[in-house]
Parts: sequence; structure tokens; C-alpha cells
Amino acid sequence: MKSFWPRDIRSFLGRLSGEQRSSVTQQATGTSRVWLHLGHEEASSAELLIRWLRRLRPDLRIDVYVGGGVAFPTTLPDDIPCRKAPPDTLAEASALLDLARPSVIVTLGTELPAQLIQAAALRGIPVVLAQARNSGKRSGLLARRQRRHTLEAASRIFACTEAARLALLQEGAPAERTRVGGQLCLPPDPLPYTEAERNDLSRLIRTRPVWFAPATPSAELATVLAAHRHALRHAHRLLLLLAPTNEGDSANLAALFEADGWRVARRSDEDTPEEDVQIFIVDDPQEYGLWYRLAPITYFGGTLTDTSARSPLEAAALGSAVIHGPQIAPHDEAYRQLDEMRAAWSLRDAGQLGDAIVDLIAPDRCAVLAQAAWAVLSDGAGAASRIAEAIIEEIDTHTAQGG
Repeated sequence: MKSFWPRDIRSFLGRLSGEQRSSVTQQATGTSRVWLHLGHEEASSAELLIRWLRRLRPDLRIDVYVGGGVAFPTTLPDDIPCRKAPPDTLAEASALLDLARPSVIVTLGTELPAQLIQAAALRGIPVVLAQARNSGKRSGLLARRQRRHTLEAASRIFACTEAARLALLQEGAPAERTRVGGQLCLPPDPLPYTEAERNDLSRLIRTRPVWFAPATPSAELATVLAAHRHALRHAHRLLLLLAPTNEGDSANLAALFEADGWRVARRSDEDTPEEDVQIFIVDDPQEYGLWYRLAPITYFGGTLTDTSARSPLEAAALGSAVIHGPQIAPHDEAYRQLDEMRAAWSLRDAGQLGDAIVDLIAPDRCAVLAQAAWAVLSDGAGAASRIAEAIIEEIDTHTAQGG
């Protein structure tokens, strides 16, 4: 039997301590229909979900709250109020809910405002957990118990993947209210390219295996070259399209590589990747759309040593299989979405890059990753539709019950 003692005690102590409403509470006026609470790296998910909510219910009012340490999203519609969430105490949550009386609370991500969710459940306000997944953090008995109470208080839980659903069940999520909702993923606009150039280059490359290393920092050049040398032992016609972080270094890099025995050509010199060229330095970032379309495999430079300068969704949207290292900021959400659906090849360290290239040279292996990545992108609208419809159902039920 579920115990409510921890919540009752906190409420009683909150009243004894004379906790006051925060400035956020004082500012919350009106009758918001949907409160959307964002965790880290959920801005694009929120944007997609809001689009679908408004498509289903154009007059819906939506307020966005961001958790502690979360930056305000910059891509939401201008008329969406966005505030910092108040401290997650039962007193704060209770005061805020009593003042504004939302019809539904929706959370995105792993950071669950436990006291807000518990306070909403006590008032009969439905709570929908979307894009839900295991916190991934080691915690003590009390924290695990609070997490279980929080999950039990939710009206519906939409896990982002089947693996996430099973992990949530282990944490105490009610099986009858927990289902896979899918990845809320907003696909990027495909990068531009020139079809005539793609055709010309395709004729030159013909059946050669190709991989692309965009935005490669100098700290990773040795790693990329070592991986290319390793892969050449298995596919001697393999071509590397290399885009250095600083395109102004391409002439120096070409000379350095040639001195090391590589056969090199440069795009900026109007060279072409002839049959004997092993490394083609592509030093114009405006042409990335062309190279993603030509290369079935893309390793995202910077993810082994520093940060990823480019979003992996650029490549996924154009059918190129994604390889990346552990340093995935500032595109954590995009990489996580691909990894959770096994739609990208995640490296633990630099030594694995060569073997990853060798494995993905096989067209069937490469196609599996590329197709899984495309499924993540194309299912984003479906996931948003499913979750938005459930939110509307909760609103209508709550309203019919006099909420």
C-alpha cells in the first residue's frame, strides 16, 4: 500500500516554517491549460510537442517552465510564456497550483519536479510524463522511494524507447500507465547542395567506399588518419573526405599529409577525387550538404576530444550513418536520441574509430544505421501526435470532472 506520510510531513513542516510564495508564484496568474516543464536538452522536443498541441487545440494556453540550471529555450513561439520553475518544495508547488489551476502538468525529460507532481496528484490534476527515461544516476534508498512515488503519481508515462520503458518499470512506474511514446525529434532542414556537382562527383567516385569527417579539430587529425590507414587495409580504394575545423589550414594540412606519404587533393584548388586520391580535403563548410549525400559514413569531428561542432541530425537527415565519440555537447539531445534507438555508432575511445569504419564499409551494416536514424527523424511527428492527443484527452477528462 502506498504511503503518503513523507508528503504529509513535508507539507506540515512547510506550514510550520512559514514558507512564502516565490516571486514566480506571485507572477503566475490566469488559467493555464497546459504547464510544460522542461529538463535539460529538451527545447526541440518542446517545440515539436507545442506545434501538435496547437494543431489539435488552437486556443490552448501553454506555459513553459524550465528546471534549475536549464537555459531558456530560444526557438519557442513568441507568445509562449517561459519562466524559471519555482523551488521544488511542496509549499511552493501547492501555492502555485492553487493560484493558477492548470488542467494538466506535462514534463519532458528525466528531471521530474517531484513535489509539483505530488501536489498536482493530490488535487486531481493529471500529470503526463513525456520523453521519459531512467535518470541514470546512482541514488540512495530515500531518493529511489521518492522517485517511485513520483512515477506512481503520474496519469500517463510515455517512455522514449522500449529500453526506457523497462527501466522505468524497474523504478516503480505503473505498468498499466507506462507505454512507449517514441522520440520527440524535430528533423532539421536538409542542407543545400548542387545536383550537378553531386552527379559529377558520383561519376568520379563510382563504387569507391567513402567516409566523411566534418569539423575535425587539429587534436583529432592523427586519430582520423590512423583510422583511415587501418580501414585501407580492408578496403584499399577507401576515400576520406576531410573537413578541418579551420578551413584556412587546408593548404598546410595537404602539404603535411603528402609529406607523410598520403595522396591528397583539395577542393579549394578545384581538385577532384581521382582514383589514386586517398584524402580529399573539403574546406568549404557551405558544402557539407553535398558531402553528407556522397558519404555513406560520417564521423563527427570533436566528439573524441572536445565538443561536437555539428549536429548529427544533419547527416542522419541525408542518409549518412553517424559515428561519434563520448564528447557530444552541445548536441546531447540529438546524439542521445540516435543512441537510444541504436541509430548511431558510439565510440568509447579513439582506438575504436578504425574498426567502426571497417565494419560500416559493408553496405548492409551501414544501411541498418542510416535507416534507424531516418526512422528516429520520421517518427518524431508521430510521437508528438500520440503524446499531444493523450494530453488533450487528459484535459477534456479533467474539465468534464469539474477540474
